[in-house]
Amino acid sequence: MRWAFFIIAVCAVVMLWGVGPEHAVYIAFLVLFINFATVCLQYDDPIKRARLRVVHQLSRLKPGGKNADLYQRLQSTTPRATAEDRKVRYGPMTLLNIATGLTAAGLLV
Repeated sequence: MRWAFFIIAVCAVVMLWGVGPEHAVYIAFLVLFINFATVCLQYDDPIKRARLRVVHQLSRLKPGGKNADLYQRLQSTTPRATAEDRKVRYGPMTLLNIATGLTAAGLLV
């Protein structure tokens, strides 16, 4: 949905560029900017959650002892985002993205 809202916001700016009142173009551009910013800020969320999961696992282990091999493997592995990491979490950024997307759709209509 993030990308769909972004495309709608771009279309709203393009449609209002030469047709609508001048203040509507500025509002559409502001909505597009905020929407793009929220998309960019949320883009890395799944990999950030995967990294935090690995850090949490490392915090429970000790570098020496019987789990030393597991500790080293966790340190050297590249975290992979799971389906749980990719789930949408409705925080302030997601709600702002939805609000700007709906505003852009309203401007487009």
